Amino acid sequence: MITTSLIETTGAEPVTIDDVKTYCHIDNDDEDVLIPAMITAARQYAEHKTNRKLVAATYEIVSEDGGEIIIPITPCLELLSVKVDDEDITDTSLFKYIPSAMGGEPIFATFTPQDGFPDGTITLRVSVGMCNEAVKQWILVRVNNWYEQRATFGIGPNFHEFHYDFVDALLDTVTYFGKF
Repeated sequence: MITTSLIETTGAEPVTIDDVKTYCHIDNDDEDVLIPAMITAARQYAEHKTNRKLVAATYEIVSEDGGEIIIPITPCLELLSVKVDDEDITDTSLFKYIPSAMGGEPIFATFTPQDGFPDGTITLRVSVGMCNEAVKQWILVRVNNWYEQRATFGIGPNFHEFHYDFVDALLDTVTYFGKF
């Protein structure tokens, strides 16, 4: 059985309040409380649509089964530490680590113990999260649309009136289709 836990978020949102203000032509501070919430909501929605983490973070993966571990978080960019039963494993010849690819194969990072790797509960710390310019643009467009429609949403229009097909295409190059 593999468990994953978020240890800490180490990165900031992919776009800033100033980025949004410039993109949306906002020249006052009246919406400085609303805009960060919209940025976070847009980023979380993009993470859901793409099946990948967009903000840098550290996760812990624990496996009690031994053997190869397929790390179920994308993109998994770096292996920070390896422990077996709370003992640090620093000899990299004892395991093989293949990080996630960005927009290609492999979709998931893998950790494979090699000959001589000790038995026990394996604990990995990994660095995840990456956001490219297309995703940042998608977030800006999405926040702009929400910002422009904020009064209308309070009344409760039909969301099907808003089509995002052209915007969602910005996410296609980083989307892992289907749930894993």
